[in-house]
Amino acid sequence: MTGSTTSMLRAERPSTADRRRRNLAGSAVVVAAMVLTVLVTNAGAAPRQSPPPRPATRQAHPVIIDSAKHGSLGVILVTSGHYTLYYDKADTPSKIACTGGCTQIWPPILLPKGVSSATAGPGVAQKSLGVVHRGPGKLQVTYAGHPLYRFVQDAAPGQVKGEGVGGFYVVKADLKKASSSGGGGSTTTTPYGRGY
Repeated sequence: MTGSTTSMLRAERPSTADRRRRNLAGSAVVVAAMVLTVLVTNAGAAPRQSPPPRPATRQAHPVIIDSAKHGSLGVILVTSGHYTLYYDKADTPSKIACTGGCTQIWPPILLPKGVSSATAGPGVAQKSLGVVHRGPGKLQVTYAGHPLYRFVQDAAPGQVKGEGVGGFYVVKADLKKASSSGGGGSTTTTPYGRGY
């Protein structure tokens, strides 16, 4: 009886090899579960992407001074969008008269940062274009020494509502220099003058 009991106990007790197989099988299940967990966790995550490219350095657009024929006024200067350009009779080569609130009505034609001169369109003499300093870091385009402006009430290209208003006049392509001391193509340092 004792011998048969011992045989039965041996039969029920797993061998060392069997235990190793079970441990390996258990380890494989644990590893498979871990891999599955990682896959499920990352399934909803967005794929890794390289950082977006840096935007290209923005280049400043040139300011183009163009010309257009306008009825009895003849050939006048306009922006590239064909808005009429004006000059202030009160401006001199050494002093800008239109400052402060005046510039809300008569916006000066300024060069963007990084641009040092305007570009002449057809019918405009490049040598007549220049700039004048208008406060820190601001350059205003001039033609034959006259600083250039737009008029806010010119709501559409081709309008000339500012002609003769408050001492402002349309800039004609044959406009003469403001004086011998301030010509086109030059840069003049100009202090602020009167404001409206």
